[in-house]
Amino acid sequence: MIFTIAKQTFKEIYESKILINVILLGAFISLTIFITSEFTYGAAARVGLDVGLGVLSLSLTGISIFLGANLIDNEIKNRTLYLVLCRPVSRIQFYIGKMLGLVGILLANTISLSLFVFILYFFVGGEYHYLIPWSVFF
Repeated sequence: MIFTIAKQTFKEIYESKILINVILLGAFISLTIFITSEFTYGAAARVGLDVGLGVLSLSLTGISIFLGANLIDNEIKNRTLYLVLCRPVSRIQFYIGKMLGLVGILLANTISLSLFVFILYFFVGGEYHYLIPWSVFF
């Protein structure tokens, strides 16, 4: 039952077009990497990677704060919370399902934006280092 609620929450957030931020942030990161490659000497890839990972972190923080605060509130406003809780679903299961759906959206955002950052990093001339995937993970 938890995974059904998580799947529905993921679908609900996905349909609210929140993942458009990946396109907008990708354009911002591309512009930033282009500008920094013109102004920095020899470290354009490093600066681009730092900016990309910083924007990724800010994006995840913003999404988790603003969507997490509105998850239960939207259920109360739409009166769907009462329909779900009258079923054999406890409040804890409902809450965990909502949070797992939010984690799924955050994971999709992380994967797509970090792949975009890595592609731009290697395009500018960056070299692979084993700590780069760990920086995204943490």
